[in-house]
Amino acid sequence: MKRWSGSWRHAGARLARAPSVRLPGDAWRRSYDWLRGSAPGLVPLALLVGAGAGAGAVVFRYLILGFTEAFTGQADYSAAGRVASPHFPGLGIFFVILVPALGGWCMGRSWTGTRRRPVGTGCRR
Repeated sequence: MKRWSGSWRHAGARLARAPSVRLPGDAWRRSYDWLRGSAPGLVPLALLVGAGAGAGAVVFRYLILGFTEAFTGQADYSAAGRVASPHFPGLGIFFVILVPALGGWCMGRSWTGTRRRPVGTGCRR
């Protein structure tokens, strides 16, 4: 009987082993294990994720303000009353409905063009 040599073989091809994280030195390894394997170690990771989410929310809010000013010509369109956009005067007040609808249509078209289509019926035979 042949003994296992430490490598996996399938149809004559060698399979790659699962990648592992290599950290230099014992101190790095201990800190890595502490961060990922203990409850107090998860606190810095949670703070980092929370700070990233907060920064993302602030950036998103400034994007909304920027697009509002770009499309309406005013920093706060709700304070202006019922006025038409200076960029689209022919639309009148209806640009408030048409601009978001056009943006949603563009995003929908871009997302449906980049995803994979399902093949088959989904049932095994």
